[in-house]
Amino acid sequence: MEDQNKTFREISWMQSHAVKAPLARIMGLIELLKTSRDNDFEKTIDYILLSTHELDEIINKISLESNSIISKYPLPADIHNGKTP
Repeated sequence: MEDQNKTFREISWMQSHAVKAPLARIMGLIELLKTSRDNDFEKTIDYILLSTHELDEIINKISLESNSIISKYPLPADIHNGKTP
């Protein structure tokens, strides 16, 4: 149970902090694109691409952590099949 709680805390932290940083950068960079000159466009696109790759890595880590919990603590058969206990 402690291992499960620790993993849930890690997932929660990743969702509330790690995901927000690249997302906030992407949002800011898109706003910058709206007002940028042509020579800033390519550089801004590169930063957006970098942030999207970072966000993808974080989401993959969250999925792996979630799947590890699901594997360790599967639902009882009656709940998994849609039946209530």
